[in-house]
Amino acid sequence: AVRDRLDQPVSDLNLSANVYHHARGTEVHELKFVETDAGYYEAMTRLVQPGMWQVNLQIEGNLGIASDSREMMVE
Repeated sequence: AVRDRLDQPVSDLNLSANVYHHARGTEVHELKFVETDAGYYEAMTRLVQPGMWQVNLQIEGNLGIASDSREMMVE
């Protein structure tokens, strides 16, 4: 979900992400998100290998470009 400073949903964004396992950094999954409801975006991929995964998200909209990087553990 993407929300603004007033906790309102933000629609009409272009979201994409690169996702990879820390042990296999050359195997990058590229994701394109679709808006499923106001401010909610979804992309599907299979993260079948347990361990630490890196998610690099890029958000593009009328006000510019933003990015965020996160790590997540898959069990």
